[in-house]
Amino acid sequence: MWGEGVDIKLKFSPKVCRRVKESVWHPSQVIVDLLDGGCVMTLRIGSIIEITPWIRGWGTEVEVLEPEELHERAIGEVKQMAEVYRVVD
Repeated sequence: MWGEGVDIKLKFSPKVCRRVKESVWHPSQVIVDLLDGGCVMTLRIGSIIEITPWIRGWGTEVEVLEPEELHERAIGEVKQMAEVYRVVD
C-alpha cells in the first residue's frame, strides 16, 4: 500500500476530542465534531503501517472506521491482548 495513499477515518471519544483537535497530526487531516462531543478525523496517508502505533496509543478512546483492513487489524490486536491478559468471552 505504499505510495497509493490510504484514506483513514477515526472516531474519537468525547473524552479525548479536545486533545485531538489541539494538534495538527497530519497535513491532510479534517476533523468533524459529533453531537455526542466526540469527533471524526479523516486523513490520507502513504501507509497504514506508520499510523498503527499512533492509533494504538489512543486505546479505547478511538475507533477505526476505515479502511476495513485497519479496522480488522485493530480487532485482531484487541483479541491478542485479551489472550495475553487471559480475558474470557
